[in-house]
Amino acid sequence: MVEEALDSPKKVIGVITQSPLPFVSQTKRRQDTEIIEVIRANRIELINYRL
Repeated sequence: MVEEALDSPKKVIGVITQSPLPFVSQTKRRQDTEIIEVIRANRIELINYRL
């Protein structure tokens, strides 16, 4: 189900663990994936982030 969503033309927003699990690593390596680490210093700034 997750792969179907990621393969669709629609934008997907999600949360992913930092653990080096195979599925997680595969998802992070996708060319169409952008990973933004949310930390205290940038969390307010990300409210206005444009996809």
